[in-house]
Amino acid sequence: MIEDLRSERKRTHPREPTPDDAEVERGNPESRRRSASRAPSAQPIEDERPTERDAKMHRDGGQEQRQGARRSWQEDRSRRPRRSKRIAPGGERMQRGGSAADDGGPASGGDRGPVHLPQARLIPGEEYGAGVIPRELPPPLQAAIDELVRGADRGRLETAAVGLTKEYRQGRATRAARTREDVLAYAAQRAPATYAAAVAVLTRVREQRPGWRPRSLLDVGAGPGTASWAAREVWPELERIVLVEAEPAMLELGRELTPTGAEWIAGELDDAHASGSFDLVLAGYVLNELPDQDLGRTANSLWTRTGDTLVVLEPGTPAGYGRVLAVRAAVLEAGGFTLAPCPHDRACPLAPSDWCHFPVRLQRSESHRAVKAVGRGFEDEKYSYAVLTRAAHPRVAARIVRAPQIRTGHVLLDLCEPEGVSRITVSKRARSAYRRARKAAWGDSFEVREQ
Repeated sequence: MIEDLRSERKRTHPREPTPDDAEVERGNPESRRRSASRAPSAQPIEDERPTERDAKMHRDGGQEQRQGARRSWQEDRSRRPRRSKRIAPGGERMQRGGSAADDGGPASGGDRGPVHLPQARLIPGEEYGAGVIPRELPPPLQAAIDELVRGADRGRLETAAVGLTKEYRQGRATRAARTREDVLAYAAQRAPATYAAAVAVLTRVREQRPGWRPRSLLDVGAGPGTASWAAREVWPELERIVLVEAEPAMLELGRELTPTGAEWIAGELDDAHASGSFDLVLAGYVLNELPDQDLGRTANSLWTRTGDTLVVLEPGTPAGYGRVLAVRAAVLEAGGFTLAPCPHDRACPLAPSDWCHFPVRLQRSESHRAVKAVGRGFEDEKYSYAVLTRAAHPRVAARIVRAPQIRTGHVLLDLCEPEGVSRITVSKRARSAYRRARKAAWGDSFEVREQ
């Protein structure tokens, strides 16, 4: 420290130049000898020598200067406007098409960059906090599933989960679960993802129709009742809930987990056991169990029992998207209308090699991680869907069908509009639209306007 102070003193207090200095620079020997005789000795005089007290003052002063700079930086940072980041639950960004191999969910294919995932959102017209719909299973239901999984054989559950994943990836037209281990593996592995996707879709329905309150629900291919749980969270006003399931083991589990008041019926999708029409009909992750030649007949059967709205939800794969399109085409031919995600009733404008699907991120529970034998705490689910109604209702101006690409000074959005699919550039000069574009997520509605 003392040596540093000596160097600092020499730098900040240089010796005054003399006339001989110029001669020294010109190489005059006599001037060089006189300059050497006046040079200070290696030992400084006593009043110029740095002391330990000087070193301490120098050290303390430097520390105070650093602390002052840190306080100034923190104050400056606190005055800056905070930018909201579109980070999904789990605290990480998702890569499109990166969930199938790791998560065991439906493969979507094609890495298209970072995805801004939709968050649990507020329902328009309600106070803050009243309309937030979590994407995870309700705590009592999740606790019941965890308890059942802990009491089962771990090895058998993992084997059943592997088979279940293989069935979903290959898109086979077979039942997903038959034995007790199968249904428990489904409840732990697939039910959370199905629930998150159903909440995302039904929340969009309520956003576009904030005044609609269905009173009756028919859930076909209900499994353990996953889609009905989501509908009950979005519309607590539901009075009548009927669930149709063909597999006895799944029916038994559903009755164990579903609150009293729901009516369970053992039957196929197009069985007419459920009498009357229903305000809301759900067909979630069930059309993949049907042969392609039966889709048209099943779509007509579902539409016959729909009093107001039919929601079809499938894995976000090309095959799942194709089944959704088949049901949509049959309903439109029967006089129905598309509410979401399409902002029109025309044929899908996407290229044949592409398919319409959307992402949702959810947290993995204890039983979810145990059955899949994984450690990562979140999962990304891709889904395709269609919301079809008896009457025409206001539609969104456009739907974001790709992950928004946020660049310096502008945002690129791929939109599905009534005129087709197009990519627009939202410049920073359009202030209101630019702010909305930066906050927009894949699957959100978007309207290009300046306020």
